[in-house]
Amino acid sequence: HAVTDKEQFGISHARGQDWDLDGFSELHFDDMDAMIEAVSGEIFAPTLVDETEFLEDVKLVACEKTKVVPVALDGGPFVKRMSLLKRRPDVSPEQFREEWQKTHADFVRRWPNVLGYHQNLVIDRYHGSRTESASYDAVPVDGIVEFWFRDKDTAAELYASDSSSGCSSSISGT
Repeated sequence: HAVTDKEQFGISHARGQDWDLDGFSELHFDDMDAMIEAVSGEIFAPTLVDETEFLEDVKLVACEKTKVVPVALDGGPFVKRMSLLKRRPDVSPEQFREEWQKTHADFVRRWPNVLGYHQNLVIDRYHGSRTESASYDAVPVDGIVEFWFRDKDTAAELYASDSSSGCSSSISGT
């Protein structure tokens, strides 16, 4: 996922992290053991060498993906918005999961003009290693949102409407 526009469209709250991201890579594995085996193996080694040639810093997260609103692009133009989420300090990881995957997802299912909405709940973090977990402070992300709209104006209209006002404030975006 190459970042082509870093504008925080549709919402007005301040960004959490001061990260200047250029892109997201997404790999799918059957389970955590398969992921660790793959990134530790010989076949993945050239990727790690290549990364040192063009990447300044790599933070990795292992996620559970939930397709709340399956993607339905119908071949037309669309914009995909990805947001990194960090829970408020007074919200536990368990509370975050409950709020985001149930309450928030139920709101989004009712929103008009959403072409797709996926939640990626972070279940592990990595920084400096592909196999040893990093601390929350090293990679302070609890979730990654994938949101598809026809265009930025449609997204902005939705965020400005009463439809989106019921979402909880236990999470903040980046």
